[in-house]
Amino acid sequence: MNHTQSYTINGCIFQEFLALLGKVVHSDLIRQMEYLKVENDILRSKCPKRITTTPAEKRKLIRYGLACRGKIKGIISIVSYSTPRADV
Repeated sequence: MNHTQSYTINGCIFQEFLALLGKVVHSDLIRQMEYLKVENDILRSKCPKRITTTPAEKRKLIRYGLACRGKIKGIISIVSYSTPRADV
C-alpha cells in the first residue's frame, strides 16, 4: 500500500481531518467575533449617542460590509442598513 491509498481507505481520513480542522478554525473565529462584538458594545457605551461618519468611512464600511453579503444586517451598528444598500 502506498501513501496515497492510505489516505483514502476507511472513509477518507484526510477529508475527515480537513472537516475537523474547519470546525476548530470556525469556532475560533466565532469566539473572536463575539469578543470583538462585546468590546465594540463597551466602546459604544462610552461614545455619544449618535456617531457621524465621513463619506470615506462610509465607503470603507460598505467595502467590508459587502463581503458579508446579507449577514451584515445582524452586525451593522454605526450606519443604517439602508446606507450601504443605497450607496452601492
